[in-house]
Amino acid sequence: MAKDYGNLGMAGERKWENPCDDFLEMKRDPELGDKKGVGEHRYNALKRVIRNGPKDDSWKSWDEFVPDWKERGDPSSDENLTTKDGEQYYNHLLNAGISKNTVLTNHIGIVQHFLDECMKRGVVDANPAAYVIDQADTPEFKKNYPEITVSELGNFLKWIPDPQKRAGYTIMVKTAIRIGETVNIDLPYLHLNHPIYYDYIETRGIELHEDVREYPDSVLIPPEPEKHKEFRGEVRLFGNKTKDAKRLPIDRETRRVLLDWLVMRPNTGYPYPLFTGDRPTGRAHGGTFLHDLKSYLREYGLAVDYVKNDNKNIDLHYFRHFFSTNMQDGRGTYDGAKWTWSRVKIIRGDIGGGPGSDDDSDGLQRTYTHDWGDLIREPYINDIYNFGIYK
Repeated sequence: MAKDYGNLGMAGERKWENPCDDFLEMKRDPELGDKKGVGEHRYNALKRVIRNGPKDDSWKSWDEFVPDWKERGDPSSDENLTTKDGEQYYNHLLNAGISKNTVLTNHIGIVQHFLDECMKRGVVDANPAAYVIDQADTPEFKKNYPEITVSELGNFLKWIPDPQKRAGYTIMVKTAIRIGETVNIDLPYLHLNHPIYYDYIETRGIELHEDVREYPDSVLIPPEPEKHKEFRGEVRLFGNKTKDAKRLPIDRETRRVLLDWLVMRPNTGYPYPLFTGDRPTGRAHGGTFLHDLKSYLREYGLAVDYVKNDNKNIDLHYFRHFFSTNMQDGRGTYDGAKWTWSRVKIIRGDIGGGPGSDDDSDGLQRTYTHDWGDLIREPYINDIYNFGIYK
């Protein structure tokens, strides 16, 4: 389903006369009474990008970079905003020295959201920033990771002696979830379509979450676990870093590697973490997953000696990178998937709209929620790489 980046035809909203100030006021004091305004820290960040520009004078805000954006965005204008403007702004941020992915996406993401609101208010009728942020590759691809084939990585995963770590690394590289999201998985959020699993959770009195109950072979990654905040009766050491809940498909190989681990998983009580460790709640620590990964890589001979901040070695983020490159058309060494960057981003969680999303402005998000099988599950099951762990 194609996304509409302009001419949304949304009527009934008050037209903004001073878009920058009106946008900031709307974020601080939303017009809908059931929505809470942003905090002071986020408000200042928005203001810095939208009205004042970043602190560094060598950077320019969107308003400075395209000084006539308001006039050119008017539907009656002879020269409208185009995707070229968004691409130039994106490249401008890169060339200005913003190489860290989170900073770059934050800046252009603010512009994307700002122009989206301007479209709703009748200020402009196009959002080139939204188009660019959906299509452009993120700077993570510039990291000089070693090129490893599906077969080579599969041999490594198969060699790992610890069933828990093998399962954790496999689900990370198969779904692009982060380490925090991985160790935060609780059994009620995991639905494996297998008699062994159904018996496993039934004997422990575990009920599946409503957002996976009717979706066999899926895992739900909710947004609520925040770093050092309590979630389901436990203070989590890692946050999930996802804006909206995302329900991800589980393929046959991942299901089996998870079942292998569950057969020997120690019993723990509520909140029933999937991956266990020596924390008081019985949950595994992400730092242990990283430490063991480095040890395994050294022993297996897949990576050179580790150096602090070295970008030539595999780390836990590599699994997210591996998925992103190999599932894209024309990238990586895997030919079984020809996905667009936008579809990759849905699985990664860069585009929201999973269960629990309250953002109804994005066509892809709505399709992800209501047409999960056709858009997400079937293409994923058909195209995801197989590591041959059980050859």
